[in-house]
Amino acid sequence: MDAAFSIYLLFLYQPISFPLPVNSAYTKYKIELKKAGDILTPVSNQTELLNAVESKETHIQAVSDFTVTRQITVHGQLTLSGRSDEFPVTLYKDTFFPSAMFHVSEGGSLTLQNIVLDGQKELHSVRDPLNRSLILVSGGTLILKHGAVLRNNHSYTEGGGVYFSGSCSLSSHFLMTEDSQICDCSSRLCGGAVMAAAKHPDDKFAVLGRALITRNTAAHGAGIYLRSFERKAGSFLSVSDTAAITDNIALGYGGGINFSGFREDTGVPSSLTLSGDVKISGNTSAYGGGIYFFGCSEEDQLDIEKDSVLSENSAEENGGGLCLVSKKGASVTLNECCISSNKANGMGGGISLTNFSSKRSVRLALMNSDIKKNQAASCGGGIAFSASSGEFTFHLTDSTISENISSSDGGGIAMSSSGRGNVNVSQTSFSRNTAEKSGGGLAFLSESSSGEKNLSLTSAEFIQNQAGSGGGIFLDSKEGPADANLYDCIIEDNTARFGCGGGILSHGSGSIVSLRGTTRLSQNLAKKAGVGISLEYGSSLILEGGQNLYDGFFLQDADTHLYLQNTLHPNACIRLETSKYISPNTKGDPIVICAPLFEYFGLQPSDAEKFRMPSRGFNGWEFRLNPDRTFVLLAPVRFRIRCENLLESQNTNPVFYTADSPDLILNPPEELPGLAFLGWYDDPFGGKQVTTIHHGSTEHYTLYARWKPAPAQLKPLPRKRFPLSLLNKRKH
Repeated sequence: MDAAFSIYLLFLYQPISFPLPVNSAYTKYKIELKKAGDILTPVSNQTELLNAVESKETHIQAVSDFTVTRQITVHGQLTLSGRSDEFPVTLYKDTFFPSAMFHVSEGGSLTLQNIVLDGQKELHSVRDPLNRSLILVSGGTLILKHGAVLRNNHSYTEGGGVYFSGSCSLSSHFLMTEDSQICDCSSRLCGGAVMAAAKHPDDKFAVLGRALITRNTAAHGAGIYLRSFERKAGSFLSVSDTAAITDNIALGYGGGINFSGFREDTGVPSSLTLSGDVKISGNTSAYGGGIYFFGCSEEDQLDIEKDSVLSENSAEENGGGLCLVSKKGASVTLNECCISSNKANGMGGGISLTNFSSKRSVRLALMNSDIKKNQAASCGGGIAFSASSGEFTFHLTDSTISENISSSDGGGIAMSSSGRGNVNVSQTSFSRNTAEKSGGGLAFLSESSSGEKNLSLTSAEFIQNQAGSGGGIFLDSKEGPADANLYDCIIEDNTARFGCGGGILSHGSGSIVSLRGTTRLSQNLAKKAGVGISLEYGSSLILEGGQNLYDGFFLQDADTHLYLQNTLHPNACIRLETSKYISPNTKGDPIVICAPLFEYFGLQPSDAEKFRMPSRGFNGWEFRLNPDRTFVLLAPVRFRIRCENLLESQNTNPVFYTADSPDLILNPPEELPGLAFLGWYDDPFGGKQVTTIHHGSTEHYTLYARWKPAPAQLKPLPRKRFPLSLLNKRKH
């Protein structure tokens, strides 16, 4: 037995978890280390690694650290591993070698385990145009497994850690799993950790297990940048299990992930899925601090589900947690996830969704999720949804929107649209959200008359929200119709700090708010008017039942309308507040308060009885129906003046007066022969004399004319006339 073979046997039976003395003699022999049936070829330097790869060895073990000075090309199947968990091996990119350390091509496959690739970027100038990623894949597979780390590299072009340049003829696959990492890498362009260009229909990319992508930087997509560059190829990325993408920084779009399908034309649908305890946290960019999703098709799908968390991300513009931009439609589903503590200096602290398409629809579904403690310097502290002129659908159910802050409109959610769409919210709580301007819980703005917008809220709660105006809900439809139907909702303890509408502010001629079922409106506050609800600029309100409406209603002017769907509940109590429209007038003109909808034939007297007038200024007014029962009126009470004991004389006084009538000085009746009128009295036999009914009086009067016989008048005797001649004679 020669000396070399003796050394071979010694190496064969030594456990691989211990460091092994290696010299060039070992490269002459294939050392069989049994591990799960694989044969490992040990290498200790670049030359041995190149020789093993050229020999088409499939399992190579690096047993010591060394420097790589030239690119290693992988065409076949290769697993490169270090020695063990306790003794990982590091391969360093040489100071004078800027290119990729490994190039996977021609359908090859590279798996890394218990090995570190270090780009030593501190030794490479960021201005060097030759700097490239650690691994280049141009049609093939890259798998990062337990203990695999790509770190500390700078690329002048795409992909600081890995660059999938893509191939139209060969598919590309990426699997990052177990506790593998890509950290501290950077790209001057796209993909601080990974840049992938999808060009083949079968391209697939996945990050799962406990994989970590952290502290990478790029112009766009600091963590992962994935985009389709061929119409026939969609982009497919899955992040699952407990994988984390954290603390990455992008100057432009997508701090954690930048995702896009084929942008140039309608292509194959693309899909981004986050599932499990995935954490997207601490990332920063201009748009989409956590994720930037560019929708290229109505079928493009973003799914975030099963305890995934987007937290503490920030955007200099829009979408602190998630920014979705669609030019050809998209579909977004969030289920059992948490979007929290994100911040945007533009709109959408948690989520910003903008659809620029006028022909393609965008859909957002949010279920069993929490949107909390996000902040936006513009609108939409929690969510900003701008649907433009395209059709949209927004479903929100069994979720919590809480403690979000907006420096503009929509502390919880801000929505705006100039197209047709539907919003359905059910079993969802809006609580403790704040907006500096309007809509503490929810702000909904219709910006065009081109399509109807329907907002349906079922069993939703708006509690302890606050805003300048519209503490709970703000509905604005000055430019188009918008219907808001509230079924069995609770609007309670919300505040309009300096404006109107503590609970709800409805603004614009196209706004119609319907309060139905057991909807409760109570304990809200408003600095100016509309403690419960404020109707302004021609908006309308429909009441069905109305048994739990405890706060005041403000009807700004005659263009605002209140309708009854059916007979008001026996326990209903509708309190009106003073406004320019609801105010007393000296003419005593009735004020129309409400009318029935067409299906409610004829108001009932009990409907009028359920209204309560403002506490000041309406002394002597009442609610009553008009003669044909088509309106409930607020009108002065017509107090009766009844005159008795007129005998056969005629009364010259009015038969009615109101509290707003000026002082009424009573006129005597017509004269009767032989009788003298003594005055009007409030009792037929005694009582007090009444000469004037004063302004503000509020009682019915029965007045009794009191008479006495007129004294007899003696007629004077006629003077006799004597002839002048006789008078002259008497003088003589």
